[in-house]
Amino acid sequence: MVKKFIYALFFNHFGSIMEKGIAACSEAFSIYRGKHLSSGNLKINLNGTEKNGTASDKNCSITLLVAGSPNVGKSTFFNVITGKTVSVANWPGTTVEKKEAMIEYNGERICLVDLPGAYNLYSISLEEKITLNELLFGKYDAIVILADTLSLTKSLYFAIQVLELTKKAVLALTKYDEAHSKGIHLRPDGIQQALGIPTVPISSITGLGIDRLLEEAIKATEVEAGSMELRYPTLENSIEKIREALEKKHFELPWNARWIAIKLLEQEEVVSNYVYSIYGEDLRLLVENEIKEYIEKYNRSPREAIIDYRYDFVEGIVEKNVKFLEISKKGNGALERIMLNPLLGPLASTGIYLVVFFLAFTLNTGFPLNLILSSLGYERWAGILESYSISGILSSAFNYIADIARSSLGVYLPSVVVSLISDGIIPGVGSVLSFLPLIMVSIAFLAVLEDTGIGARMAIAYDAILNKFGLTGKSVFPILLGLGCNVPAVMSTRAIEDSTERKALIYSVPFIPCQARLVIMMALTAAFFTPLAGTFALITAYMISLLAMLFTARVIKKIYSIKGEAQGLIVELPPLHKPIWRVIWWHVWDNSKHFLKKAGTIIFALSIVIWVTLSYTPSLTIVSSPEESIAFHISSLLSPISKLYGLSGDVAWETAFMFLNGFIAKESFVESVVLFHPEASSLNEAVALMGYTVPQALAILIAANLYVPCVATLASMYGETKSFKGIIMYLTYSVLLAIAVSYLIYLLLGLLI
Repeated sequence: MVKKFIYALFFNHFGSIMEKGIAACSEAFSIYRGKHLSSGNLKINLNGTEKNGTASDKNCSITLLVAGSPNVGKSTFFNVITGKTVSVANWPGTTVEKKEAMIEYNGERICLVDLPGAYNLYSISLEEKITLNELLFGKYDAIVILADTLSLTKSLYFAIQVLELTKKAVLALTKYDEAHSKGIHLRPDGIQQALGIPTVPISSITGLGIDRLLEEAIKATEVEAGSMELRYPTLENSIEKIREALEKKHFELPWNARWIAIKLLEQEEVVSNYVYSIYGEDLRLLVENEIKEYIEKYNRSPREAIIDYRYDFVEGIVEKNVKFLEISKKGNGALERIMLNPLLGPLASTGIYLVVFFLAFTLNTGFPLNLILSSLGYERWAGILESYSISGILSSAFNYIADIARSSLGVYLPSVVVSLISDGIIPGVGSVLSFLPLIMVSIAFLAVLEDTGIGARMAIAYDAILNKFGLTGKSVFPILLGLGCNVPAVMSTRAIEDSTERKALIYSVPFIPCQARLVIMMALTAAFFTPLAGTFALITAYMISLLAMLFTARVIKKIYSIKGEAQGLIVELPPLHKPIWRVIWWHVWDNSKHFLKKAGTIIFALSIVIWVTLSYTPSLTIVSSPEESIAFHISSLLSPISKLYGLSGDVAWETAFMFLNGFIAKESFVESVVLFHPEASSLNEAVALMGYTVPQALAILIAANLYVPCVATLASMYGETKSFKGIIMYLTYSVLLAIAVSYLIYLLLGLLI
């Protein structure tokens, strides 16, 4: 407890000197980096210099206070984000420097006010008095609290004091890129849950998280006023008495009564003098009496107890969400040399990626091992692998549950309700849960690569190649995952620090053909192509999809990047070490929980909508055949597009229906053909009965790869971007691209054949 008390009382006397030293070291870099910080959303106000007035004179739409303990990197953050374009003066009546600046972000004119570094909201030093006064009486919309990941306990102690006053705040975990290299592993989601405010890992040097931090800060301005209620068990009776005394007299105070009671028990000078000047001596005598009785009972002051309780709370957060690893001084020389070698690095990285890909998807779906076994003539074993993979077991389980529901509920409920439950709700839940193991396994493998330090070296190995397309080496893993399933591929983009590159990948990775699209390609090539021509068609489809992905990523990067901004990978190489399983679990659970909450709810809702379109006629009566359904009528409206490819009659709307059904799940694309040709003895025979020509089959194959991904992928994309407008634009773009490219292929092949 004595150590905690010394921290809180005396550390501020050494902080300002170190903070100024850090700021001086960052100044040269910030002049360059400040103008090229983000993805094009951030602009520096070049008129914010002292001769043109302070930022507060500039009619800002939002004012943010930047607060934190000394040495958390606050000056570095402020200098870099503003490009040193700041007004510098002194706080009124003091010699303490006051810095203000204005930036433009997403159409908002944001004023940033850099508060002096303070360890406490307790006015011992001049810096603490200024910070406390500004938090109490200043005009601002939200607070950006900076906490040093390298010294989190001390930094969070200040943060919770601010949050006890107001939760209109966002927490930035600074120096996040350094933490890994020093053996410090953090769980930002866990810290966010404990504090109840957005928590964003950032690096002022690399630009990691700056965009997201500003986005969350803007959102914080719209949060209803509130505060964190930290419990002080031995002081709760005193706090309640003082709170009741405050509320008996209906004076208008800008702070909540509980917080005032705590500050009075702390004997904080600024708050105490202000409150006593309004409430008078009766309140002072009550507080002094409570303090005296507490000292007599517990042999320590309320302030000491408050400091102790706060540190216990902070240490609990750190214990649950931070893992410290002692880094060995010995290097892993051979592996290091291989991974960083210009030739061997990409080869070794490719091998690792392929092993990860193979294991993750074989465990979940049987793919691609099932194809290998099938090609070797082991059809039975391939079937067993598919049936007893995680996805196969879940699929069988939910089919079994649906069958039971259909047979048992039919006695008690109307057929419509039974169909809703067995054909809508149960498959909807099943489709969500069927993706969960794949996501968990994929994220676990990715977390192992990142945590061990191998991931950073693999990113460096691929960086030179992908940089030609506006991407960095970290894009490789999402691209590879996309070959198996686009859902975990989209979710894995969270490992990308640069927000523009992440956005580019989210909207481009779905062009990578997943295993379900491979089923479509295999069915079409088997039915309409010779083996040699089919191989050529598959290669062509994959190449076109890859080019579409790279082209889309490049365009998005061009649109959102600042002109002239340097492209490339900035990464600090962490030491190679064994994975920490607790850290791996943090990654797996936080991402899986996010999928269930965000994408899962959307997938479930859309499953119900899809059931309605397939089960009802436009007049909302139960269908007796697919031709009566809403889905059929939508397909009929889309059939003119099919006629571009020389399709007519029933084949035109049936093809449109296949594309519409493929939107639900890509596997449904060719499976829906069975509805049209029930006389066929196999799926391949049903596909062949569609009667496509070779140019038509290839065009449909290309279009099926490029048009909208499945519902689950779209739900994941929306979950990651929170942009409905962006999803609509992507849908429009992907459909138009699919039509344009496939129609061109159809015309060219028609001329050649």
